Amino acid sequence: MKRLLGIAAGLCLCANSFAAANCDAIISHGMRNIEVSQSANAAIALKYFNHCQKNFSLLTDQQLAEAEVEVFGYGSGSGGYSRQTRNERLDQWCTTNQSTARTVQTSSQKTQTFYQGAVSAWESCNALNSKDIIITPRISPDAKTVDIGIVYRGGTTSGVNLLAVRTEGFVCTTISPVDAKPVVFPYEVRNMSIQANCIRDASKKKMYRGEEFDHLDKGTISIQTSSDPFQLYFAEEWDPGLPATLAEQIRVQAVRDEIPIGTVVASVLAPEKFFSPENPQYQASEWVLADGKPLPPGTAYGKLMNSANAPDLRHLDAALHVMDVRSASLKQGENTRSILASSDAPESSDWRWMLSSREVLGIPPGGDWEQDTNHFQTMIDQNGVVYNQSRTLNRKHHRWSGWTTGEANVFGIATKKNSLHHYVKVN
Repeated sequence: MKRLLGIAAGLCLCANSFAAANCDAIISHGMRNIEVSQSANAAIALKYFNHCQKNFSLLTDQQLAEAEVEVFGYGSGSGGYSRQTRNERLDQWCTTNQSTARTVQTSSQKTQTFYQGAVSAWESCNALNSKDIIITPRISPDAKTVDIGIVYRGGTTSGVNLLAVRTEGFVCTTISPVDAKPVVFPYEVRNMSIQANCIRDASKKKMYRGEEFDHLDKGTISIQTSSDPFQLYFAEEWDPGLPATLAEQIRVQAVRDEIPIGTVVASVLAPEKFFSPENPQYQASEWVLADGKPLPPGTAYGKLMNSANAPDLRHLDAALHVMDVRSASLKQGENTRSILASSDAPESSDWRWMLSSREVLGIPPGGDWEQDTNHFQTMIDQNGVVYNQSRTLNRKHHRWSGWTTGEANVFGIATKKNSLHHYVKVN
């Protein structure tokens, strides 16, 4: 913990006070992550052991300001206080929260990870500020909407390009200040502010022991530049709120209940509808179209299958499904419709018929059997009428007999063409 304090307290804010305040807000956000993921008491304990063992009167003004931001939050209103009042205010907070802090286990790896992540983001923000690249994150109280301004405040050109805005659990739209259209990366950061608006993915319902919870998955927003990167992390959230141990139990159970990697679903929805906000159960970060095309980088499916491509199931998208099968013996002139009365196949099904001669006798002209050749006709016409007939040729007299009729074996298959799209779970 003391080493971590040294990192945070030893940094010098070289940008103006406005830019520094924007970066300080990141520490407050890191504390919120701890509160929602662990508990409010865990955040109190972390603040206490970070600062309350110091002699505030020995701190520089900058170090004291950093402590105030972390303890009281950005915009806590200490700017008008005297140095003595500020010291006393921190001492009072430490005295009030000493008992709470000492009863909470503060060595949690997750708590330390959240805090270190906030410090790292704060460092990156200040590193960019030192180059006159000002990043201004504005996070809504419910942490579901984030607006980020990126602007250059130096006297010359910045020489820094915005390379990408990458997210997990968020969808970000980055707008150019020149034409108010989406930015085409790379984009040079100049003295007009680039605006990134990020909306968090919708929460999902989780059931545990008969109780329903709203679960908001973790998320990240990464601003990638040709200079220093900048990342905001958002802890997962539960509503109603949960103790950390119960949240972990539900998280484990949710993983067990989750649809396995590699599962394929068939849907009548085309991709633009399947991955739309109106169908939130299937997110593009977890599912892809099973069309054989390259997978996004780093998918769990790709690692399990050692494959760079999604499975190709397009042959199933238009496959024929057998809806019904019928067989019967029909006489000449009877119609196949007579055997469809009891079929459950949809009217839109496509029936295909096969038949063979069952019984038909030819009549030899002239009685010369040894000279005869039989001619059979077995077919179904376009109206479904069955033909099964035979006639005989007397080769000696070159004369055909008349047609005689009989029965035919009729076999029908009803099929219907798919109009489906197949999707595979990859994360």
